[in-house]
Amino acid sequence: MSKKKSQNSNDSPSAYGWCFQVGAGIKLMLDNIKDLASLKIEGASDDIELTLKSGEKVYAQAKSVTQIGDQRSASTNLSNALRLLSQDAKNGDAVSLIYITNIANPLSSKFSSVFQYDRSYDFSVLPDDAKEKITKLVADDFPSDKFKLDRSAKTS
Repeated sequence: MSKKKSQNSNDSPSAYGWCFQVGAGIKLMLDNIKDLASLKIEGASDDIELTLKSGEKVYAQAKSVTQIGDQRSASTNLSNALRLLSQDAKNGDAVSLIYITNIANPLSSKFSSVFQYDRSYDFSVLPDDAKEKITKLVADDFPSDKFKLDRSAKTS
């Protein structure tokens, strides 16, 4: 008689990811409240999409970890987020392309980080090695002047 493996039915990481995404959407909504026309969470291609009164859009990819300090998914999350944000840039209506995360060092699998929580970083102020890493992951026509890295509030 073979012993059946029990399946893990703990959906806590998925639930946490959804909660993080909603919280990130609320944060970005508040950041843009004066110009906001609408907010969409989990759209066709984006985690978060804000439409401004001007018709321009803020596209955001929200990626989180449940355990602060867990860097295992940093590179994969960055690559996936930049791939989708690159597609958004081709729409021609993006005013901002944001990668919002709680990953301690969102650009590396190493733990040490120059990025502080509750701060947003325009591409222009990123360290050269960070700019280089991002540039290697996007097409030549990626509008880096619209890219922002947003470190959301630390959670545990």
